[in-house]
Amino acid sequence: MNGATVPEDPRVGRQRVLATYLWVSLGVALSLAVLTAVAPDAWTDDIGPWMVAVLILAPVGRLVWLLIRWTKRGDRRYAIAILVLLAVMATALVVAH
Repeated sequence: MNGATVPEDPRVGRQRVLATYLWVSLGVALSLAVLTAVAPDAWTDDIGPWMVAVLILAPVGRLVWLLIRWTKRGDRRYAIAILVLLAVMATALVVAH
């Protein structure tokens, strides 16, 4: 090499917040799963639904994050796709109850 430095990629770290959010969600879900496995039976009825809620809400949070990001960038196709997916999920929630 002739001493030239490689410029830093501007895309490095741009999804750090999303990655941290997903790792924290995974840790919370894993902790709740372990707690459900070792807790007395009287507690598992209270802990289990929280674990399921984390497992459902983590991807929904990611979708909302991507929706905001793509809307700011002006990419309507992906934003509309996310809105349709969220509408399908909301419809399933309404139908399930």
